[in-house]
Amino acid sequence: MNRLTGVRLLAVVMALLLGGFGCSSASGDSTSDAPPANGATLEPAEFEAAMQRAGTVIVDVRTPEEFAGGHIAGALYEGARRRLAILTRRPDPGPVDTARMLPVAYVVGGFLALSGVVLVLADIISPITLF
Repeated sequence: MNRLTGVRLLAVVMALLLGGFGCSSASGDSTSDAPPANGATLEPAEFEAAMQRAGTVIVDVRTPEEFAGGHIAGALYEGARRRLAILTRRPDPGPVDTARMLPVAYVVGGFLALSGVVLVLADIISPITLF
């Protein structure tokens, strides 16, 4: 994958992530220099332009369930599950509950901490000499 394709892919991912956001402001003007109307849904380019204007307020309109599953690790895992479901011709598995993966994160974190302690102790007890 060349660099331009990667940048385009990143732009698409960011646009999809921003799709869960709506913009609103106190003004209801529809002119191009005015902030978007209350409750307006914006395309990514319109969203970027609105962010540059004074008076624009961003409102996250996701439900608590959508927010809980909307973090990067959960999104990557969910995307991998969906691709696997497509490849195996199974139905969409639905959203991921990232809270269920906390025990895995705790085990991995504990393993990394223990490995660090073992490496430090090994270096103190028997340091590595190059020459």
